[in-house]
Amino acid sequence: TTRLTASNPRNPAADPTVTLSSPLEAADQTVLEIGLAYDWDADNTLYAGYNRGRRILPERNITPAFALIYSTHYTLGIRHKLSDEWQTAAGLEILPPKSVTYDSPLFGPRATERHNGAVLHLSLARRW
Repeated sequence: TTRLTASNPRNPAADPTVTLSSPLEAADQTVLEIGLAYDWDADNTLYAGYNRGRRILPERNITPAFALIYSTHYTLGIRHKLSDEWQTAAGLEILPPKSVTYDSPLFGPRATERHNGAVLHLSLARRW
């Protein structure tokens, strides 16, 4: 179960305390992951990937604080060898638009969560 409590709002018209609780009831799933790597040259590798699963939370357990609604994402990346010991990498995770309609204890029936975005991952690594 997840629980989020907010209190002491700046807006005097807002409820003084709001609590959202939701049982997770997360389901096991099988995920399809496909990835490609291409050695551009001795120092650079390009990556691409696709990930597909199903939403792990049932609609009745989605809340604005815990809305795991994604089922698909794409990735792009590059690794660059700086030396025999050091390498750097960058990856972009692309989350296509997704929406789910559900009954929310806070926002009422037929509330909708909409998500999309991109996440940039950067790393610097040393081999020992």
